Amino acid sequence: DVYGPISTNETHQYTLKNVGSTTSAVITVSISGSGFLKSDPGSGDDCTTQTLAPGSECTVNVTFLGSFLPAASSFSATLNATDGSMTDTNDMDGTTN
Repeated sequence: DVYGPISTNETHQYTLKNVGSTTSAVITVSISGSGFLKSDPGSGDDCTTQTLAPGSECTVNVTFLGSFLPAASSFSATLNATDGSMTDTNDMDGTTN
């Protein structure tokens, strides 16, 4: 996903869905990289520490911190979601102006 170019904060909501036939193990969501912040569990992150039944979904909010970052700069990060046996990733790029 691409954020910007912006000089403000911008939040995107990501949805995880269990498309399998069994309940997932406990989910952990994290971010690697810089310029982005994941919401805390229970406050914009409904996935971390949860399990998902088949067909169920959860959401997590990620904010690009454009108002706190140097102007005319680029940042990259990866959103990682894992249940211990499977990992899903989403690459994110943000640019400030």
